[in-house]
Amino acid sequence: MNGRGFPAQGPGRQRGVALITAVLVVSISVIAATAVLDAGHFAIQRTATLQDSERAWGYASGAEDWVRTVLERDREDNRFDALTDAWATPQSLPVENGVIQGRITDATARYNLNNLGLSDNSTNLGAGGRPDTEFQRHARLFARLIENIDGAMTLIPDPLVLAQSIRDWVDADQNPTGSGREDIDYLSLQPPRRAANRPMVSVTELRTVLETLYDPRSDDARKVYRLLLPHVTALPVDAVTPINVNTATPELLRALSTQSGGNSRIGEFSKLREDQPLEDPARISEVLELVGDDADPALLTVSSRLFRVELEAVVGNGRVALYSLIYRPDRGTPVVLVRSTNTE
Repeated sequence: MNGRGFPAQGPGRQRGVALITAVLVVSISVIAATAVLDAGHFAIQRTATLQDSERAWGYASGAEDWVRTVLERDREDNRFDALTDAWATPQSLPVENGVIQGRITDATARYNLNNLGLSDNSTNLGAGGRPDTEFQRHARLFARLIENIDGAMTLIPDPLVLAQSIRDWVDADQNPTGSGREDIDYLSLQPPRRAANRPMVSVTELRTVLETLYDPRSDDARKVYRLLLPHVTALPVDAVTPINVNTATPELLRALSTQSGGNSRIGEFSKLREDQPLEDPARISEVLELVGDDADPALLTVSSRLFRVELEAVVGNGRVALYSLIYRPDRGTPVVLVRSTNTE
């Protein structure tokens, strides 16, 4: 004890403090070294994943170019498009440390919702001699399509209202079509928005239209969207986008006829077309027994110029999903009109 009553600071106590300090320094050094090693490991993994992603993108982009070549050769082989064509078979190709998967579908195998927004400049006469507009004919076709989809009529009691709402989303004005929807209806949504007043760029825009027709507290809008999605699309339009009878969904194919009780010839053709597709558009009305407005040459075809391509490339830890809309002209190389990655 020193004169003030405190323990003496001898050599043993000093050595204890030095030992504790040394242990702390070593511990901190180990922690710092571990952190540096972990950061380096994560950086290496991140770099490897980025490299895998870049390689996956290269494979997907190359596959898209290959698809354009396939479609160009198909045009040279025949002048019709059917489910028997080589492009209609899904493909899977192994690559180094990964795989590429993809499929091509005829974009005109589904009903183009933008057809509902075409201007009403027709002078044709319908039942009773009343003027029959372009929209009215397409609205009836759209309604028949909905009637043919299992479960759709339960959720869509009035298909005409949906057709009018789609038209108001697509057309350029703010004048509601019948019971359609315009800005005043979209501004009440959460969050508020406005009608596009231009052709749909993506079929996903249909979800916004449906939100104005159903209670937001229910799940009905999403259910309707899922029911319609396999049968509808959104394609760029300058005129009516025709439907390829060789590839159309069976529900859309049956909707082409206005015959009450259904058209048995369409049902037969739907089963036989994989082996016996139509090659001559002039024979559509004869084979399907379409008469009157049903036999509209502007609406029906046996070939396509628009194709959807879905590609997925997986390389190591990298993945790229590529969705493309390809236009194939009568002459020249097919071109990509729209492309998106990882989301359709």
